[in-house]
Amino acid sequence: MRPLEGLLVLDFSTLLPGPLASLLLAEAGARVIKIERPGRGDEMRSYVPKVGDDRVNFAMLNRGKQSIAIDLKAPDAVSRLMPLLIGADVVIEQFRPGVMDRLGLGYETLRQINPRVIYCAITGYGQSRPKAQVAQLLTLCRRKLEMTLRAQRRDDTPGGGGRTYAKRHVSQMLG
Repeated sequence: MRPLEGLLVLDFSTLLPGPLASLLLAEAGARVIKIERPGRGDEMRSYVPKVGDDRVNFAMLNRGKQSIAIDLKAPDAVSRLMPLLIGADVVIEQFRPGVMDRLGLGYETLRQINPRVIYCAITGYGQSRPKAQVAQLLTLCRRKLEMTLRAQRRDDTPGGGGRTYAKRHVSQMLG
């Protein structure tokens, strides 16, 4: 038996941070249901590289998960999700602050439906900081990847070598 077997996770996230978090929960045994837009689905479904019909990044981050398509802006979206919301142990979302509230799926609303739910809201700058409404997750991920790659290349010497370069950029990111 895996440690999170029997737990239900609803994943409303896209791109990297949320899907990675829910992947770790799925690998620990949780049942993860990814909520996607009808038609297009998660944005990563369109990214390259691909192998056959599968997009590599999407497949790697979403293995072991179930997926359902629901238009969260549809008037019946919350009622269609209600059986899952009542039984969810964890909800992961990655929208800008206030979006889930406007959809009728914010923490306070879900807590009324399911008082034991653990609600994970992932944002680039928190829920109430000055830049809270700025979508930054993809930019932050790209910068981290760039720093990692530069730190690994021995021939890269801007600012005194890859490690110094990475340290300088981490400092800039953290302010």
